[in-house]
Amino acid sequence: MTTVSSSIPVLAEASSTRGGQRLTLIRPLGGMQSLDLPGLWHYRDLLWSLTARDIKVRYKQTLLGAAWAVLQPVLTMIVLSAVLGPLLGQAADHPGVAYPIFLYTGLLPWSFFAAAVGNAAGSFISNAGMIQKVYFPRLILPLATLGTALVDFAIAGTVLGGMMVWYHTPLSMAWLLVPLPLAVMVLAAAGVGIWVATLSVTYRDVRYVVPFALQLGLFLTPVILPSQRLPGILRGLVWVNPMSGPVETLRAIALGTPLPLAELAASAAVALLCLMGGLVWYGRSVRRFADVV
Repeated sequence: MTTVSSSIPVLAEASSTRGGQRLTLIRPLGGMQSLDLPGLWHYRDLLWSLTARDIKVRYKQTLLGAAWAVLQPVLTMIVLSAVLGPLLGQAADHPGVAYPIFLYTGLLPWSFFAAAVGNAAGSFISNAGMIQKVYFPRLILPLATLGTALVDFAIAGTVLGGMMVWYHTPLSMAWLLVPLPLAVMVLAAAGVGIWVATLSVTYRDVRYVVPFALQLGLFLTPVILPSQRLPGILRGLVWVNPMSGPVETLRAIALGTPLPLAELAASAAVALLCLMGGLVWYGRSVRRFADVV
């Protein structure tokens, strides 16, 4: 393997010409090699730098600063609680649990997923200058959006702590299992984010479809109601929705109810398949990025 002036990994083959001079034929890497997964570790400093840049840009010269990470899920919770709270009273299938805390435990992971996927959709397009001028593993760009969304998730999570105190919701040892649904959330966001980011390079209108799809996905995920209360066909979609398991599991951890481990395992399998499919599609498309971005 050798490199060209832009430092793009390539395969080189040597052959002789009629004049006796050697001709080097340069071809881009194909298959799984085009993913350049080892390069993600080699360029890890760039990943941290892009994540820090996105965080600074997000909150720089803003009136409320990091409070914006809290406002979206909190305001959504207030509006939905005002509309649905009088109808439901306490959370459906969760006796003794106030609907606002039931709702917020679902909105918190969903807000992370929506922010990560929404920002990933335009990550290649918005960084076209970098892609055209220098080589680095392109996967870094959508993955950097995960770091920004995780920071927002951590900030918004402090509100959940305050709500648990307000509604007298006790802590339990189940909180030690939070890394499990969190890992599935990150896996799902990475898989879907890579898909939409890659598609948006070729089909620019994908960036405009993603926000609408995410709004629709809120109602196809057990955020507002538990999966047991969803209509028949939507209940079936829960098992193919990679965010259903994390939402239900984080809610169960916070509220002290039985953990839906089977649903979490199904979501992990779907998220892993989505990530593998996204990597395959990305590997087939990345060689054309500099030409079409």
